[in-house]
Amino acid sequence: LSDRPPRVEDYALDRLADDVAALVRAHGDADGRAHVVGHDWGGVVAWHLAARHPDLVRKLVIVNAPHPARFRALLASSSQALRSWYVAFFQLPVLPELVLGADGRRRLLASLRAMHRRREAFTRADAAVYDAAFAGPGALRAPIDYYRAFVRRGTRSAADDAALPHETLVLWGMADPALLAENAQGLERWVPRVRVRRVEHAGHWVQADAPDEVNTALVEFLRD
Repeated sequence: LSDRPPRVEDYALDRLADDVAALVRAHGDADGRAHVVGHDWGGVVAWHLAARHPDLVRKLVIVNAPHPARFRALLASSSQALRSWYVAFFQLPVLPELVLGADGRRRLLASLRAMHRRREAFTRADAAVYDAAFAGPGALRAPIDYYRAFVRRGTRSAADDAALPHETLVLWGMADPALLAENAQGLERWVPRVRVRRVEHAGHWVQADAPDEVNTALVEFLRD
């Protein structure tokens, strides 16, 4: 329900990370830093924020969001490209918005429901809230523009080459249909202080499929 800038370039990773950096500077702790937790696109932005503004991040938590360098390697050597087919589809003008908005957005809501492994994780009440959010002007275009900006800018980012100094927790739902479990492997090359916690019974929205396990892991990690 936030603003929906009209240009694709408004969703470039640098700009998104700088927006979060401004929030941290305004509302961070006494040292001007914050713990940063991101899932999916929020996780992609969090990886980029940690590389672009390392001094603003105290601890980093990533939930089912691939490290860009690991993701790029898997695109070239695994079935990840097939699982990411929708990214190519989203590059088309107008058509993705029409498809997702067809039949009263029922196809979109059905796809969201299908990506949850726990039946109670996505209720009719949840669907109604999502539906209302996607009904506004530009509400379908804005999330698709994240993918358009990402591809137009290129799949490389500052996080590819930066060795992140932060203590980092990666939480990974192993039943994610869109992202291979291998995305959570071999991260020490770029994140020496990483811990990986795999949640076997959870899908892409691991925080909804396994909320107690995720919340416990977050509290333990951030208190440590």
